[in-house]
Amino acid sequence: MVLDAVVPAGSGLRALTGPDGALALHPACGTPWRLIAASGGHPLTVAAEWTPEGLRPLTAWDEEGRVIVL
Repeated sequence: MVLDAVVPAGSGLRALTGPDGALALHPACGTPWRLIAASGGHPLTVAAEWTPEGLRPLTAWDEEGRVIVL
């Protein structure tokens, strides 16, 4: 799935619009340091695999359209 305008929040991804709360990341992802660094607190577009255990981020795009391989 592709999520637009999300920021890393603890062990999940939080949307800037819509309901409060975060989508949990897959436990095997650990702390998504690369995603946190790429975000810098700003929204990203993230392509992720949805699993019963949570999201597995695969790729992200920053506000300038640069690709970040996760």
